[in-house]
Amino acid sequence: RWDPDYTIPQGVSLREYYESGIACVEQIASQHPGERVVIVTHGGIINSLLRHTLSIPLSLPTRFTQMNTAINVFAFRENTWYLDTWGDVNHLRYLEQQA
Repeated sequence: RWDPDYTIPQGVSLREYYESGIACVEQIASQHPGERVVIVTHGGIINSLLRHTLSIPLSLPTRFTQMNTAINVFAFRENTWYLDTWGDVNHLRYLEQQA
């Protein structure tokens, strides 16, 4: 059963992870208004930000997968998140052509 509040021993729940990840990304965004910021992170934080941006509840047992090194572009304007690009891997095609 999918339970975003379940905590494994000595761990954190999905909800705790989600909330701390979103708080961190929002703190970075608020410290750089009007600027472009690059955050390099793993899929858990990216999935959390996607859920937050698109208002997908944690209770919905969905995982969003994409290739490693995919580029995702989120915009934070007027205290609202927007998804501009999801899972872009065109840079990998360019690298393959150069090899």
